[in-house]
Amino acid sequence: MKMNFKQGRRFIRDLKKLGKKYPTISQDLEVFKKTHTRIWELENKNDILPFFQGRKNSILYGALKEDVNIVKARMSSTDMNDISLRVIYAVNFQRIEITLIEIYNKHQKDNEDKQRWKEHR
Repeated sequence: MKMNFKQGRRFIRDLKKLGKKYPTISQDLEVFKKTHTRIWELENKNDILPFFQGRKNSILYGALKEDVNIVKARMSSTDMNDISLRVIYAVNFQRIEITLIEIYNKHQKDNEDKQRWKEHR
């Protein structure tokens, strides 16, 4: 099974805005997607679940046994040489789908937009 990715309109707008300052952000996002796709290809769901609550990820909403979880992840950036980009996404285990909700630079914005991710619960 392959993980499907969706991007909301506001996520695309965020990405374009950040792309003006960080030209490689689209390439960095592709690496992010490939990593998540490889994790999903693990056979056992119990091997997948710890990934979503590791050092670079934290669950904002949902429990590991639920079908939908909202996750905040650190994303590394080639332009910035660090992991100060944050990606908020919804993982739907039944549909095998990740919906990218928000992307922002931690140095420009302290926290995620809770209203935005609450729409995806």
